[in-house]
Amino acid sequence: MSNAIGASPAPLTEELKLALQTVLDAHFRERRPIVRLERQASAYRSSFALEQLLVTLGDGSALTVIFKDLGWRSLAKQAHRAKPDFLYDPLREIRAYEALLAPNGLGALCYGSLVAASGLRFWLFLEKVDGVELYQVGELETWKAVAVWLAEVHRYFFGRERELVANAPLLNHDRRFYGLWAARALEFADAHKGKDSPRLRGALQNYETVIDRLLALPRTFLHGEFFASNVLVKVAADHVDVYPVDWELAAIGPGLTDLAALVAGDWSEDERGEIAQAYFEALGRDRGAATSRDDLREALLCCRLQTAVQRLGWSREWVPPEQHAHDWLTEAVQLAGDLKL
Repeated sequence: MSNAIGASPAPLTEELKLALQTVLDAHFRERRPIVRLERQASAYRSSFALEQLLVTLGDGSALTVIFKDLGWRSLAKQAHRAKPDFLYDPLREIRAYEALLAPNGLGALCYGSLVAASGLRFWLFLEKVDGVELYQVGELETWKAVAVWLAEVHRYFFGRERELVANAPLLNHDRRFYGLWAARALEFADAHKGKDSPRLRGALQNYETVIDRLLALPRTFLHGEFFASNVLVKVAADHVDVYPVDWELAAIGPGLTDLAALVAGDWSEDERGEIAQAYFEALGRDRGAATSRDDLREALLCCRLQTAVQRLGWSREWVPPEQHAHDWLTEAVQLAGDLKL
């Protein structure tokens, strides 16, 4: 069997059943034998192997479990071409769920994980959330509710960086991180030898001032890719339950980075402003570095520009699915103009 990317065979059902039994025993703190296990490939797979497990237990109860294989060989070939290798750490998402999200009642229920000593097996077992991807929801009030949820999470983790670092191998949004994405974006633009390169170089000619602004912002626990396609919601009459998925780029950095991803897309400026204002009000003025509306607006513009630069520096070849396509270069140029760079 080849060891190439995307060539890892799916585990045998019996092997998977034994692993899940171990995880469930630990989760429930008692033996609840699995009497039936059915497997379905998940339509939501974007990078790592993802399955939906229909589980029947000995007491007659049923569970629907999401099985995610974070092993390097399970990465789809297309995802391997798109995903920068230096971002890969299979323990990041596992530890984010087990040590940071689950203990605080955040996100999908995590049943547990199985990490093999060989380093070739990184299996994560989560509850199946019957939600809808946020990008499919048109009601602005739902997006504002998600922004409020996000602010509350960021507020909770402010000032806890030592604890965050001790519990999970999170990415660090520091000067090196920001500079790397700018360099990659410029390298890829130059490689195209078209009009993109001078446009991007013009937008980034004073990018160090943006980095300085980002580094001055309060740091907290980040999802890292809080785009609407990575957020499931369950909307009720009086509340919205929020379940971000794919914590592979969980990080420490400015909370406005996640907000920048949330408001990306074809919003009017008034609509984007409403979502941002919901976040700012929920965050509380005492938890932000900015003291005025203009300061908050400028800080968010900086984070939106960094988000655009990171997407431009993501891959030479990657083309997003049509429903998620966006002109990040034009956005970067416009944002640089707004910031008077």
